[in-house]
Amino acid sequence: MYEIAEVSNTLRMRPFSEDLRERIIAAKQAGRSSAEVARQFAVGRRTVERYWERYQEKGHCQIGQIGGHRQPSLAEHEKTLTAWLTAQPDLTLEELRARCQKKLKVTISVSGLWYRLQALGLSFKKKDARRRAGSS
Repeated sequence: MYEIAEVSNTLRMRPFSEDLRERIIAAKQAGRSSAEVARQFAVGRRTVERYWERYQEKGHCQIGQIGGHRQPSLAEHEKTLTAWLTAQPDLTLEELRARCQKKLKVTISVSGLWYRLQALGLSFKKKDARRRAGSS
């Protein structure tokens, strides 16, 4: 009846095929009720109604885009991040995160900031205080 895909340990419904959608629309155009069409094709009544509404509004009931690319929240601030780290290379991730929130009005997690810096090719390796001093 339904197609289920396992994606990263979660179950997600796959969209119904274009063929099934077209047959549902054809049945509705023939004057059948949503409940009858739903029973015939083993789908929910609301699914039939949603496809029919989309067909009436757009002239089709094709599968829409699922997901998509989302622009990183710091994408337009790459030069600023680079300048901050060049001027003060010993900034911690937490200090950099706080600065992003205060000066750029961008809220980001420490791990999100880490991945963004990594994507920009900015090294962020810190030496802890014990390793800075030479041995005596």
